[in-house]
This record gives sequence, structure tokens and C-alpha cells, in this order.
Amino acid sequence: MQFFYYNFSGGGVNAQETAATCNLSQLFCSVGPLDSGILNVADTPLTRTYYKSLTPAGYSDVHYKLNYCPFTCPVPNNPTGCDNTADALYYYVYYPTNYPNYNTCPLPALILFHSGGFSECSSPDQDGLDYFCKAMASRGFVVFSVSYRVGILADRRNIPNTPDDHKNDPKWQYVSAQQILGIYRAVQDARGAIRSIIKRQVNETSGDMWNDPYRIDTNYIFIGGMSAGSHIAMNAAYYPTQTMINKVFPNVSTALGGIDPDFYYAAPPATGDDDYFNNIKGVVNLWGSMFIPKNKLSNPYSFFAGNSNNPPMISFAGVQDQVFDIHSQPIYFSPKGVQQVSNCNTSFNINFGRETNCLLTSQYLTKQDVNDISFYEYGIGSETIFHMLDDNGIFSELNLDCEMYHGLDNTDDPNCTACGGSYSKLNQAGCPPCGYQSNFGVNLGTISQTYDYMAGRIATFFQAIITGTT
Repeated sequence: MQFFYYNFSGGGVNAQETAATCNLSQLFCSVGPLDSGILNVADTPLTRTYYKSLTPAGYSDVHYKLNYCPFTCPVPNNPTGCDNTADALYYYVYYPTNYPNYNTCPLPALILFHSGGFSECSSPDQDGLDYFCKAMASRGFVVFSVSYRVGILADRRNIPNTPDDHKNDPKWQYVSAQQILGIYRAVQDARGAIRSIIKRQVNETSGDMWNDPYRIDTNYIFIGGMSAGSHIAMNAAYYPTQTMINKVFPNVSTALGGIDPDFYYAAPPATGDDDYFNNIKGVVNLWGSMFIPKNKLSNPYSFFAGNSNNPPMISFAGVQDQVFDIHSQPIYFSPKGVQQVSNCNTSFNINFGRETNCLLTSQYLTKQDVNDISFYEYGIGSETIFHMLDDNGIFSELNLDCEMYHGLDNTDDPNCTACGGSYSKLNQAGCPPCGYQSNFGVNLGTISQTYDYMAGRIATFFQAIITGTT
């Protein structure tokens, strides 16, 4: 079953913001309703393009001994430490190869951030993301799939007095100091990547489409992501100031510096007005969440009302999501104190309420090293975000699947036990009772088909923004 909400009549799409340049309108008319892509796409992933400049003293990415990759026993003999390699951050570019007008009519850009829970094994090299990038590029977008710093320690402890039916529900687990730092690093990188992509377009266009095969219209930047990547993208789009960031990432700037450090190909903006925010014309949220201060839950939009640009959003999510609730969930920061965690018969002593690795300062404390179970902010999910935008006249669309959990297919469905306790995977032998259920009510049977359907809806939504139509 599918729930589908939309608002095609509200603000956020107006003549001044959406006057299409060149012949983008004709391009989209030739593609039609975009439910099927017609443009050929370059074989990808392509060569990595790096967007981080030479290593500065303050740049580092933490890697934890507990989180070795790949996850095999015994635990390798590599310590927790910092990585500040000069070429650590990159993106891939997916672009139409049979589009003839790159020089005279650059295409809109879609900048995407991958899923993976900020874990050290996550990267843009994912089949689902690859499907989706190709599907969007075939519909007339130059798509950037961006890497960012990863590395967290997840506190799996349940909040005391958790209801019995939520004992294994990630929504009722603590958020560690390491997770807060990991998200902040990723948002720093996202902002740097967006600026760098725009700067490369403005400063380095060669005029020869064969040597510079993609061209983007920097007036039409769209961003988005999946899960953790969606959380990153929404931070990059809707939290323009350090003041806003500080309210949802308490104390982090003292440990990792400002949200716009000088780490990247593009330097930080001189002022907020010089940054990319007004170039963001739309956001795609695939099962993500946003943080807001605790006192804003009754009116989330009041936290964003002062922004010069709150772009339109299209979202896809599962009603059964147990990672990011589609409505809201309280965020409990991990209390202080060392905890013993075991993996591969190896014990690790970890303080999830504080961190000392790879910081500008000596340590980072969640809310000054809390020792209670108070919560300090909320995560708002896709349905709450939709209503927040829609109620304030911002162009928005929400697609919900009644049976879907976190992400496509049933890979995190706790009720799917046909595989001997392991999660079912698409078309995996021996798992037919689990089936394929996350298709948004359109009777599709594979992940790639569902991503293609989603790309059609998203491209049509973005088309309406660019051409100023519905």
C-alpha cells in the first residue's frame, strides 16, 4: 500500500526562481513525463574527482579499532587513530553522453550523499546508489555521488524504561559522542563538496565538452541522499548558519572547528550570502531525518523560518521505519562512564559520552558529559517534514510505503525470519516468504525497478521547479 501526499500549488516555485535557462524546458519536454529515462549515461563509476585540498593541520577522520573493515574475526591489530590522507574525499559524476548542448545549455546538477550510518565500511560504491544515479542521469541531470568522512562508535544501549515492544528498536538507543562528531564531520564535508562542485564549474570550464564532459547550471543545484546521506543533505540545505548548527550539535564546534573549515577545493564563503544556499532549488529525502531543538517540536518550521531559502522537498519513506521514525523521535545523548563492548571475543572499554580522538581540543563531551537520561532534541522524520513544509506553502511531496522499514526491500525487517535469523536479501535462495515489499504500491519486483520509478517521480518534481509548471 502507498500513501502519497503532495502540494503543487504552494510557495517555493515562482517565476523569479524557476525561469528556465537555455532550452532546459525543451529538454524536459523531449524527455516527456520522465517516468522512463531516454538519455544514455556514461559507464560509471568514473574516475574519482577529489574535492579536498592538501592536508591541513585540522583535518582528520577517526578510525576505530572496534570497527575494522571488513568485519571478520579475529580483530585485526590496527589501533584507533586519525587519518589525514591528502586525497581522502572524492565524488563520482554520472552524466548523459548523448546530450548535445552541454556548451550552450548546461544541465541541472543533483548532488547525492550515500547511506551507511556513518560507519567506516560505507562509501558511494553501492549498487542501489549506482542504480539511482544512472536513473537520474538518464532523465537529464548531471549527478554527483559524494564521499565524506566516516567513522563512529554506536551506543547500542537502550534508554531505561523503554517499552518492551521497542527493546530492539534503534529509535530507543542512545546517540553517542562519536556519532554526533561523525555527523558533524560529514556535514562539513557536504558543504565543502557543494561549494567545490560549483567552483569547478565556474572556474574551470574548458569550452571543450570532450575534455570537460559534463557541464552544470549552477543556478539549479539539487541535493539529497539515502538514510544517513539524506540527513547530511538536509543539514546542508536547511541549516545555513553556525548558530543553527550549534543548537543541534551542542559543543561540537569547539572540538572540530566551524561548520565551514578551510579543508576543501573551494574555500569557505566570506559571508553566508556568498554560499550556495540560494542555489539549492530542491531536496530529495530518501528515508532520512532532521534534528531540531527540543522546544521546537510543536512548531518545527519556527526553527527554519528565518532562512532566506527553504527549498522544496520530495521524500520517500517506510511507515515501519525503526531507524528514523517518520513522525519524530527524542534524541538521548549517551551518559558518561566507560562501558565494555565485546566483538570477536575481544573486549573494548568505551566511553560513549566523551571522545578524545582526532579533535582540535583535548576532548568532546555530550552536553558536558551528561549522567542522566534527559533528551535534548528531536529527530523529525519524513511525514513531519512534509507537513512542516506543506503547511508553510513550500512545494513538497511525500511517498510512503506501508510495509517498508528503513530502505528498500526488507533487509531490516525484524519479522522476516525465513533466512535462519539473518536478514532477507532480494532474490536470495531460501527466503521466498519474505518477498519484496518496498515498491510504493506500484507492483515492482526488484530494487532497480523501484529506484527507476522513484527517479521518475523525483525528476518530474524537479522538472516542475525548473520550468515553473506543475
